[in-house]
Amino acid sequence: MALIPPGYLTAVVSLGTSDNSFQHVGTGFLYAHPLPKKQDWTPYRAYLVTNEHVAADAITHVRFNDLEAGLTVMPIGAVTTGAWTFHPQGADIAVTPLLKHSPLSKGRDLQEPGIYLGDVCTTFGEGVQPLEGEGVFVIGFPLGLVGDTRNYPIVRYGVIARIQDWIRRHQDTFLIDVPAFPGNSGAPVVLKPETTALAGTRPITQCLLVGVISKQLRSREVAVSERTGEPRIVFQEDTGLAEVVPVEMVHEAVMQEVSGEESK
Repeated sequence: MALIPPGYLTAVVSLGTSDNSFQHVGTGFLYAHPLPKKQDWTPYRAYLVTNEHVAADAITHVRFNDLEAGLTVMPIGAVTTGAWTFHPQGADIAVTPLLKHSPLSKGRDLQEPGIYLGDVCTTFGEGVQPLEGEGVFVIGFPLGLVGDTRNYPIVRYGVIARIQDWIRRHQDTFLIDVPAFPGNSGAPVVLKPETTALAGTRPITQCLLVGVISKQLRSREVAVSERTGEPRIVFQEDTGLAEVVPVEMVHEAVMQEVSGEESK
């Protein structure tokens, strides 16, 4: 019984640099976004999505599984326009349109909105409303787990740890209880389908995109010198929590890119 559509795994790519060999920096994924409706049909534009901090890290190449040729590394300018658009209010999101005949599009049905295909979740309370305790999958490439024989992303499972701050607009992100190791930045977070639900709530019956991993959260403890009262050592530990940028921010970054194109 599959809980993640098979196409989601090939929709997630590794982003990095390449001199003599490919060096992984962060994760990205394909995203098909509906554009404003024209007459009786809705056009779509395909994007590569990641974090702003990943895109700003001199990304030069994309490593992905070509559905015909297998594992492939290509310059980013060969698959996208190469021009990143960041979120207008500074959320950790970057998008760039795929070229019309991009190798990333080959064999994939990018005519449906969402992460490669399927519906996009909303955290605004319209349609499915994810809450604390909902199961989620993170699909990404942790550093050290990308190589010639490690072609596919790693799927991690956890739950939404805190989302009320985002729902009530006290924060611009929400938290999930999933370890997010370096290299997972830019990874999509999707809801786990469930067949059961508490009375008065609706079950989540689709694997819906809910956000994008931004960073791992660490606890910080400072050891202070008894003699001088000055900090001497800082201890940091993984909390097991990851910060997620809501999917609405992806939409807003895409709208920023669309408005920029229309103004040219």
